[in-house]
Amino acid sequence: MREFHSLDMPGTRTVVLWSRLRRWLRKAKNLCSLAEIKEYGLDSLDDEIQLLEKELTQYDQEIGFCHNDLQYGNIMMDEETKSVTLIDYEYASYNPVAYDLLYYNWHYADAMYNLGVAYGEMLKFDM
Repeated sequence: MREFHSLDMPGTRTVVLWSRLRRWLRKAKNLCSLAEIKEYGLDSLDDEIQLLEKELTQYDQEIGFCHNDLQYGNIMMDEETKSVTLIDYEYASYNPVAYDLLYYNWHYADAMYNLGVAYGEMLKFDM
């Protein structure tokens, strides 16, 4: 992942996470009725995004080229050579590199939860 995050890709090295979240939220609101917006708490998400951005950007973060959809279905390994290939770059952009690591771990934990594995047991698994 260090190699991937260090790629020098064309374009600005601007973090897109926050603008992308706001754009998705606007799209979600446009697709929902007022009742659904209230039911799903979409109006409060603007404030939550702003709070997260404020809290998480006050620290020095390593910005790099990120996959942004790093889950087990997008990681391929050649059984013979053991080389790893990432696929599906639809959401790739510059972001804090920690985002990719957290996103992967979130998907791993979610998969284990859906299999009925208790949180304490998840921590014992070797990945």
